Amino acid sequence: MDELEENLLFKLTSIQGPLVDDESLIEVLGVTKITSEEVKHKLVTAAETEVKINSAREEFRPVATRGSILYFLIVEMSYVNAMYQTSIRQFLALFDDSMEKSDKSPITSKRISNIIDYLTYEVWKYQVRGLYEEHKFLYTLLLTLKICLQSNRIKPNEFMTFIKGGAALDLKAVAPKPKNNWISDMTWLNLVELSKIPQFSEILSQVSRNEKAWRQWYDSDAPEEGNIPDGYQNSLDIFKRTLLVRSWCPDRTLAQARKFVVDALGQRFADGVSWISILCGGRAIPTPL
Repeated sequence: MDELEENLLFKLTSIQGPLVDDESLIEVLGVTKITSEEVKHKLVTAAETEVKINSAREEFRPVATRGSILYFLIVEMSYVNAMYQTSIRQFLALFDDSMEKSDKSPITSKRISNIIDYLTYEVWKYQVRGLYEEHKFLYTLLLTLKICLQSNRIKPNEFMTFIKGGAALDLKAVAPKPKNNWISDMTWLNLVELSKIPQFSEILSQVSRNEKAWRQWYDSDAPEEGNIPDGYQNSLDIFKRTLLVRSWCPDRTLAQARKFVVDALGQRFADGVSWISILCGGRAIPTPL
């Protein structure tokens, strides 16, 4: 178009005599008009194509979101142990591999779901084989929590209650615990923090009113398996139940947390990964983790 404009301006400034008598000028005008229409048509087509590309890209954004969760959790594991260093090239190789090997589907939503499921499991499997045994379930639980946070299955305040409990509270600045010796100070602070979640807003008064039932549940060998007093047995989802067990019985938190992992991600994430399955299903990716 720039060349046509320059050619047209040159013709207009250099022509001698009537414009209508210059055949070359008329020819240039005709070519310019045709080219202009073609350019306009191509611009409209390009705009429509851009809209389609953006729409398709937005459809696949959940895949990028899941990839972001997986990668940055791996990076954060270096705070647990400095040996857990990460190569972005290695992660991208796993990401590309998941795009290629996950089940295909003509339905976009199904295709996206397949990619996310394959990517999550492959990255998890690859990562846990490089962790110390004591850190494998920590990584799995953090992964589950972050995925549930992103999907709004759990709320940020619930996440922080699970992580910190009542550790930041002062026993002298909260509601007094019942006059007994079986509830520890830390447990009471955990319950105070738990009571800030709407579903547990009455738990402090419930413990005071129904102390015998709560103590019986607390003293059982596996409280996470027992019937929770005051109607909580049937009113709590799996994560709220995990919060309650964590607040009362920190020593039983892992057992309940495994149930949460199974409910959120599936049984295979709670079973661990054997070296046989790793060797049989391993891949030769030259970039070190």
